[in-house]
Amino acid sequence: WACTTQLALAEVLVAGDGSAVRDDIRAALDEADALVLETGAESHRPFIHVQRAALAGVVRDKAGRKRELRKAHELFTSMGAVVRAADTLRLLDA
Repeated sequence: WACTTQLALAEVLVAGDGSAVRDDIRAALDEADALVLETGAESHRPFIHVQRAALAGVVRDKAGRKRELRKAHELFTSMGAVVRAADTLRLLDA
C-alpha cells in the first residue's frame, strides 16, 4: 500500500500546482521506485512512469514526457494491460 500511497500523493500534487511542488512529486515517485525495488511490486512501475510523464508535462519537458509515456506503454503492454496501454498511447499521441 505504501507504493500506491506515494503514487496517489504524486498524482494529487501534479493536479494541484505541480510546478511549485515538483521536488515533492519527484520525492514521492523516487520513494515509489524504491518500494518497487524493495518489494518486487513491479505492477506499480508503469504507473510511476505515467506520473513522471505528468510531472514532465507540468514542467514543459516534452521529450521527458514522451519518454516516460513510451516506457509506461511498453510496460503495460508486456503485462497484458491492454486498456491501460491504449490509454497511455492516447496520451502519447496528444
